[in-house]
Amino acid sequence: MDCLRRVLWVLRLAVAVRVVYGVRFGVWCLLGPVDPRF
Repeated sequence: MDCLRRVLWVLRLAVAVRVVYGVRFGVWCLLGPVDPRF
């Protein structure tokens, strides 16, 4: 059960990172290449 909880936590973290980078990339595309580090 503890292992399953850890796997779910890792999956949730991966999804959160993917969403954050997706939103950041979308905003960067909409605004144009102003600053890639944004």
